[in-house]
Amino acid sequence: MELRNWRACFDSWNVSQRSYVQALTGWLLRCVRSDADTSKIPFSPRRSSGAPPIFTICIQWSRFLDTTREAPVLEGLDFFAACVGSLYAQQLREDSRKNSGGSKRFGDESVRGM
Repeated sequence: MELRNWRACFDSWNVSQRSYVQALTGWLLRCVRSDADTSKIPFSPRRSSGAPPIFTICIQWSRFLDTTREAPVLEGLDFFAACVGSLYAQQLREDSRKNSGGSKRFGDESVRGM
């Protein structure tokens, strides 16, 4: 079902975002630490005041992703997909009853009318 694929893609995207920002932040930290004269670094990686904008953005992005809870969203998507599947199955049953029951009634009425 397409809804389950949507859920899997959302989950994968979320994991990818976390991995990407962690890799980017790690790379930035290595670049800062590999500077020959670390006494000239105008900021501490733990606090981003005075840091280059890209470092600040990565730290904020990482913190935002850490506070984001995707579990309720994934559970909601699972529940929604289950409900839609249930409604679809119910609709199919009703349609088959209408089609099979309706043609019998129509046949009965046409016999009586003759």
